[in-house]
Amino acid sequence: MSDLVERMVYTGNSKPWWMAHSTEMDTHKGRYGGMDAITVERVLELVPELGDRIEKRPAGFYSLSRDAWTKSEGDCFLVNTRTGFVTGRCTEAYKEYQAGEASLYLDRLSGEYGARYHTAGILDGGRKVWFLIQTPSRFDVRRASGKVDTHYQFILSSLDFTGKGSNVLCGTDVNVVCANTEAIAVGGSELKFRVPHKGDMDAQYEIARQAIVEIESASHVLQVENQRLADTPLGIEDFIKFSTQVFLDVEGEKEIVETKVAEWFRDASDRSQTILQNKVAKTTNLFVNGIGNEGVSKYDALQSFTQYFDHFDIGAIRNKVARGKRQAQALTSSFDGSGSKIKSKVRARLLAAA
Repeated sequence: MSDLVERMVYTGNSKPWWMAHSTEMDTHKGRYGGMDAITVERVLELVPELGDRIEKRPAGFYSLSRDAWTKSEGDCFLVNTRTGFVTGRCTEAYKEYQAGEASLYLDRLSGEYGARYHTAGILDGGRKVWFLIQTPSRFDVRRASGKVDTHYQFILSSLDFTGKGSNVLCGTDVNVVCANTEAIAVGGSELKFRVPHKGDMDAQYEIARQAIVEIESASHVLQVENQRLADTPLGIEDFIKFSTQVFLDVEGEKEIVETKVAEWFRDASDRSQTILQNKVAKTTNLFVNGIGNEGVSKYDALQSFTQYFDHFDIGAIRNKVARGKRQAQALTSSFDGSGSKIKSKVRARLLAAA
């Protein structure tokens, strides 16, 4: 997603998946931060643009006939003072905040819980900033063949500078084998914590502390669920039916679902049917041939969908500009958006009959 990432820093011994196939990310856009835990201060040294200031400025319009600028009452723009880029719109009551200052409380997670920064960067001209933090939580899943997948749990701190969005901490699971991501959910509800951008650091840290404690607890549940899926056989024909139902968003009793699917194919246009068939074909191929997949279990089915939304849904876009924008949106979607919601729904459906 290098088109819309201004700069970023990464740690560890391998690049994150969204940096794949990008030469720019290894030069002036991406910085390697080292293997060990780093601080917000160090992140800002490596990616100084993360320290850009966002300033609230009056909104208005210029009248050619009157040769005058008129202020729009109660309305303001949020402007990046370095680039002049308008990141969003807000009310006069909105209180500005800066990425570096609003993230300092995250450093305490390293000292008290052994968490470390994985990536941090600026997305879409400064509209969003993220800090991805790896927690100590991890678990293994043994596939039917005996191969083992290792999963690590992360916290995604997402800061919004549009004037409309929220700053959130999201629990995220990552399968190391294929770098697929999935929002951590407990009882069908995603672990998501909203963090106010104003207030004292102790209050903000308490939210982060709660997040890491709940992620640790949820990792044990995830391990049991994933192993149950890995132990539950699923054939390719049943997967094709399942994938079709997911993309059509139909569920219920078998007879009702089959009726709804048949009705959709009867009424849908040829183009709509082709789009659906392509999606099902891609996920089916990933079910059998995706990284690490074996095409024999419900765990393979889950990984086919996480891989589809994290990787292949992007690769299908041929236009360079549109592809770049879609890649930039992928980080938000996969961690905290439509892709995330569908992946959670896939897990719930697979578990319901496992």
